Amino acid sequence: MDKKRDVIIIGAGISGMSAAKLLHEQGLKVLVLEAKDRVGGRTYTFRDPTYEYADMGAQYIGPTQNRILRMTKDLGIEHYKVHGKGIGVMELDGSTYKIENEKPNVTSVMKVLDLNHLQNAIDEAGEKIHLDAPWESENAKYLDNISISDWFRKTLWTTTGRELGRMVVNILMGQDPDNISALFFLWYIKSGQGFRRMTKTEHGAKERRVVGGTQQVSEKIAATLDKGVLLNSPIVSVEDSTTEVTVTTRDGIQYKADHVIIAFPIILQSKISFSPPLPEGKQQMIKLIEDKIKRFTGIKTILFYKRPFWRDKGYSGEIISGESLVKASMDDTKPDGSSPALIAIVDGKSRQTLDIDGRHRKICEHFAKHLDSEEAMHPITIVEYDFIEDEYTANCANVLPPGALTKYGRYLRSAHGNVYFAGTETATQWAGYMDGAVQAGERAAREILHAIGRIGEDEIWQDEPESKDVPAVPLDALLVERALPSVCGLVKIVGGVAVVVVAVVLVSKYRNEISKALKL
Repeated sequence: MDKKRDVIIIGAGISGMSAAKLLHEQGLKVLVLEAKDRVGGRTYTFRDPTYEYADMGAQYIGPTQNRILRMTKDLGIEHYKVHGKGIGVMELDGSTYKIENEKPNVTSVMKVLDLNHLQNAIDEAGEKIHLDAPWESENAKYLDNISISDWFRKTLWTTTGRELGRMVVNILMGQDPDNISALFFLWYIKSGQGFRRMTKTEHGAKERRVVGGTQQVSEKIAATLDKGVLLNSPIVSVEDSTTEVTVTTRDGIQYKADHVIIAFPIILQSKISFSPPLPEGKQQMIKLIEDKIKRFTGIKTILFYKRPFWRDKGYSGEIISGESLVKASMDDTKPDGSSPALIAIVDGKSRQTLDIDGRHRKICEHFAKHLDSEEAMHPITIVEYDFIEDEYTANCANVLPPGALTKYGRYLRSAHGNVYFAGTETATQWAGYMDGAVQAGERAAREILHAIGRIGEDEIWQDEPESKDVPAVPLDALLVERALPSVCGLVKIVGGVAVVVVAVVLVSKYRNEISKALKL
């Protein structure tokens, strides 16, 4: 094999493969090196005749995710709307609530105001954050030096509101909110078009799934690269001599290229020896992430049933909880109604307390309780993927701890000589999602095209037209949601009214004395 290429891409996930596709189409010789025995990265599709396919990694796409929508269309991959009809369930702060029209039936006025304020406050804070350089935003240092838990405590009044905030962070990122920068979280939500877009099913981030599984995106691109993808090739070193870059695998095999793209999670980049060394700031960022951020420990389990019994009872299959073994669940039935299934995102701490059979039994009991059916106890097939066992996955969505973004954020995507950086965490839109992976990969590819004189600098970052097939519906807060005060605002209003009432009473009682005093 000719080991010299124009570009070597390290990492065959959607970001690396998006870069490879663009560069290949521009006529460059590309080689993709992948540590795993498969392409796809954080997209991983199990295939079996009994259930056809099951996505064990990233799986949802939705409106405003225009890059991944364009990519799937270009590759001839279809998608469908997930089943979202019916009643959902939310366990929060010791209580269980039904969710109808994506709103929990909370009756306490204070809790309603706090939950509403949580959405508004996150989006309002996001308006002041720069997507491309959040470290330059107003109040950036303050927000970066506190955790998102601290921000919830300062912003919300009720335990329910704070616990919902923590639960959202845990479900979206698989991390303890105490370890995540408030600035990073607020930026992350803004990159996904706001709280409502990111957390909703209808018109939101969970609206659609890919027919046949999301791993197809990388597989179909790989098929066009003329055997330009090598699996089982973990990299140990990258040496940039300024005239060419030498990449060495664990087996001692060397490949050379004019340029290299690193397209795998930041937290794993310390596994590679760089020469010259990465900038001190980049090294410090990686070390801080390694010290403060745990690998995603959740277990994704899919339970297949004879029939979608939950639909018959009027349930959507969505259950979210901050208190149970199962943190989140969704209906995962195929679009034609075949292979009825429920997804369970399971707390990884259960590894220490339950064997696999005990864990599966607890999941079934969870579904039986909240979906009001004994049928939940009898799945016909269970498949699961334990992320902690994959040394090259690290996290579903890499996150930054307090202090990292303002100190080191500028190193997230900055090139290092002839070495460029992709990966969904380097995106400015839908960071952490497949759409962000496409943006980051194509941006890194265009940086190289600019470096070799193919395009101008102003062409590196490109806006994506809205998908004509999946147009976005505005999800701005309703008038009543904007008009509702926060709990703090209500206290001020009540306090102000009380002052006026007292004043009116006193004026009425002492009207004559006040009149005499005024005459004096």
